[in-house]
Amino acid sequence: EKQPAPAIDLPDVEVCAGATASLSINNAADYTAFLWSNGATTPSISLSPGATSTYTVTATASNGCEATKQVVLRVNPLPLVDVGSDQSVCAGATVNLSAVASGGTAPYSYAWSNGASGMSTSVAPDSNRIYFLTLTDGKGCTDKDTIAVNLIPFPETQITGSDIICFGDSTTLNAPLGDTYHWSTGAST
Repeated sequence: EKQPAPAIDLPDVEVCAGATASLSINNAADYTAFLWSNGATTPSISLSPGATSTYTVTATASNGCEATKQVVLRVNPLPLVDVGSDQSVCAGATVNLSAVASGGTAPYSYAWSNGASGMSTSVAPDSNRIYFLTLTDGKGCTDKDTIAVNLIPFPETQITGSDIICFGDSTTLNAPLGDTYHWSTGAST
């Protein structure tokens, strides 16, 4: 009397959307032939389904007996992260960068290129910079976004007018490159 084929050791698998998953029979040495529902005939197959799918494999043991197993390949949706529009900041100032996360599976973890790990970070760049944020959801699926922070240099001010005058005389000083003015005398023109 023939012994039945051993049970197929093939666990369900989870993968992030867009990734490739491998379905592998752990006890493949117990069999001589394989037939998957997608037509493959190897003990391991690689797949990139667009949605959660079920696959069936039939394996034949050396005595001719067969075992069949269904496996679920779960496709987890990707999270989405948005760090907003590029920003400009004056030299020496600090700007707050903040992310909005959605989709995927909570909880989320954040990894900024400046080493910060929260939903937001403050930066004070010394030149034009691009900051990267990688969002990872509870299933290990990721999304990335970038934001440029452009540095606005200090305006170059040139004061014109006579800087040597006689006692009792007056002079007019001009600083034509600014938008607003704050003279040491209190004048604002």
